[in-house]
Amino acid sequence: MSFFKGIIAVISTTLMLQNCYHQETLQGYFVENQEMSDFVFFDIPISFVSFDDVVLTEDQRIAYQSINKLNILGYSANTTNHKNLDIELKKVNTLLKNKKYQELFRAGNSSDGKLLVKYIGKNNIIDELVIFTSANDKGFAIIRVLGDNMDLFKILKLAEVIDQFNTNQEDIKYMMSYFL
Repeated sequence: MSFFKGIIAVISTTLMLQNCYHQETLQGYFVENQEMSDFVFFDIPISFVSFDDVVLTEDQRIAYQSINKLNILGYSANTTNHKNLDIELKKVNTLLKNKKYQELFRAGNSSDGKLLVKYIGKNNIIDELVIFTSANDKGFAIIRVLGDNMDLFKILKLAEVIDQFNTNQEDIKYMMSYFL
């Protein structure tokens, strides 16, 4: 009987320790901050973005159809919350250091701002593309491109025509005004 009590004690302890260990995720960061006053959040279904008037190559069409939605979280720095900008930047950078994110490229500099693009996936088939951009003294934005079996190389080809898409201009103006 004491053998079974020992087994139950070990299982209970293991379960309690697993529940105590909480690893932050980028998705959790979005959920935690999407309704905070210093942040702005957009969950944009891909149907919101229309390429009807744009001629797409076959690869670009496949890339577009593989995307489900875009999650955008932005932090706009101002005189009252500027101290928190560094704290939030550190949190995001820590999350993006997770080994599951593979770096695609980075650009920018410490005086103007930075751009970091990472992805989750194997080989060229990805589940998530993360675009993280920050501008000194202005804030930052994180864009999560979520989809099914997205081909990284085809998604990159879609970027060639991204400036030609049609959408509700008022919504885009509102989103961009937050960062300007």
